[in-house]
Amino acid sequence: MAQWVGFGVSVRCGSPLGCYQGTILAADGASITLTKPFRNGFPYPKAQVTLKASDIKSLEIISGKTSGGTAHSTVPVAGKKRVPRATVGESLQEQAPAPPPPPPVANKGKPARSKPIDIQAKNRSNTHAGSYGAGASGSTPKAGGRAAGGDKARRRNEACFGSAALEAVDDDFDFEGNLALFDKEALWQQMRPDVVRVAAAREELAAAAGAGAGEGGGKLRHDQNVLRGAPPDTAPVAVPPALRGVRDYVTDSGTRLPSVCAALRARLWAALRRTDDETQHAARALYARAAADVALKLVGGTRRLDPRNAHQRPCAGVAAGSGPAAAAAVAAARVLRAHGVDTYVVPLDDTCPLVTSALTAYRLSGGRVLAATEPRPAADLLLLALHDPETSTQHPSTPLVLAWACSSRGALVVVEPGGGESEESGQWEGVLVAARAALAALLPPALPAPAPRLLLANVAPPAQLFAAAGVAYRSPFGAASVLPLHLADDDD
Repeated sequence: MAQWVGFGVSVRCGSPLGCYQGTILAADGASITLTKPFRNGFPYPKAQVTLKASDIKSLEIISGKTSGGTAHSTVPVAGKKRVPRATVGESLQEQAPAPPPPPPVANKGKPARSKPIDIQAKNRSNTHAGSYGAGASGSTPKAGGRAAGGDKARRRNEACFGSAALEAVDDDFDFEGNLALFDKEALWQQMRPDVVRVAAAREELAAAAGAGAGEGGGKLRHDQNVLRGAPPDTAPVAVPPALRGVRDYVTDSGTRLPSVCAALRARLWAALRRTDDETQHAARALYARAAADVALKLVGGTRRLDPRNAHQRPCAGVAAGSGPAAAAAVAAARVLRAHGVDTYVVPLDDTCPLVTSALTAYRLSGGRVLAATEPRPAADLLLLALHDPETSTQHPSTPLVLAWACSSRGALVVVEPGGGESEESGQWEGVLVAARAALAALLPPALPAPAPRLLLANVAPPAQLFAAAGVAYRSPFGAASVLPLHLADDDD
């Protein structure tokens, strides 16, 4: 059995001993001794283990005999084998002719690995040779053939990664000299668009003439346009001084609108009545739509009229006098009815054909019509259309309705407010103070102070109406159907 000493074996002993691996240290007919053994793939806690022949189930030789017979075990351990990475020198050596193989040496149990190449630069003045020139100062040349091989690999590395073929640049880069080689202003003029260049030329001419486009010698603010155009129309309505009111209004965009006297508004409403039926009907429909939009915002809009909130449906009441404004208020009640708002109308004049026709259409929508003497339910909003701007006449029941409106807890919206120049001005002033908004058409009236927020409705009037009255008119509405107006600063 002595001829098997030094061989690596794998011994299976079955349960409960398991499997042992190691190098045979001693063996006879009754037992076998393993040095530096492994049990079930893990190192054994003792340096040697002796196994009886009766416990051995099978024995397998896994490696040859080592020199000396007492070398450590070369039994492979189950697991992933790491492959060492090749260095730059090794990669270059693979391209070079292979040297003669070294003489065989004893297996020490460690994988063979080449040593990185030591590089020694000959030219220390080459400052741009990369890491090879920097590392050459600390390397020590080897003697013999290995030094020659390292020098050859070093030359390959310098040829690949260094820049020995280029001469070193010792002079500093002249930034100022190179910056002066081209005309920056000419290059900038080529890069600028033609439109911007023309605008800049205009601004320079205006600044030279003393009339720059903006403050600071023609410089523009963030809210000014680079391209010049027509000046904004800040006064689209020009009224003769004799027909102007006592106040002026401005829109959110800064457009100034003058108020007009009651006589001019009566003339415009009379001229609108003398137009064709289609124009009158369109004007009343637009006026009703504007009044309905204002009322919908005041009753809560989509939050109050949500289908899931039907138990809190808002209620709106309309008090209608006579004239086109009253007919538009009744039509607004019909529009509110179509949006799901509970409405009722209290007509004061049954003889006006415009109001009678609007009430007929309103009854078809299922709305309620109450007499002036009937009790009125509480409403979230009241539309008051009691003033006829064309005739300036009022129904005898108007003072009672105004008193009821002032005592109501709902929001008040006055359609075509009046009374500023009449005997009942005191009653109207009390209503205007309590109102949330006042809605007018054609041109704004001169409301007494304090007054509610004035809204101007776009009813698309023909331009001939204003021209016949001596008013220069251009529509100030833009894309809006209702234009909020504010008192001008000089009229506060």
